[in-house]
Amino acid sequence: MEKTNSELSSQLSECRKSDENLLDSCPNGSPNGIYQIKVRGLDPFKVPCSTSLPGWTVIQRRVDGSENFNRTWVEYKNGFGDVNGEFFIGLEKLDRMTETRPHELYNKLGKVDGSTSYAHYDDFKIGSEKEYYELKN
Repeated sequence: MEKTNSELSSQLSECRKSDENLLDSCPNGSPNGIYQIKVRGLDPFKVPCSTSLPGWTVIQRRVDGSENFNRTWVEYKNGFGDVNGEFFIGLEKLDRMTETRPHELYNKLGKVDGSTSYAHYDDFKIGSEKEYYELKN
């Protein structure tokens, strides 16, 4: 029994070390793809990352209407969809990601006619659930 407890403690320690090695946002200069990140107070989760420096974390993607975005408060809090397709990362994850340091928000907006426009914000942060995830800057 004692050996089993020791083995479990060792495995738990290795898991903690593994989580500690995860980034809290997309890595700079890495190829486009899905990466696992870890932010305070949440289990690790997967996010799409863009190669554009400084390593953009994609927080929402809507391209073809395959995902219904008419959702409940709880669904927006937790996130929904598939990071390989249409999805929203979740307000709780955004709160945790933006609480410790400033982030930039870069919106790429595509229109039906094929034109594209952009919006860029230097200091993106949202409040907690108690603050109704209010946009702050």
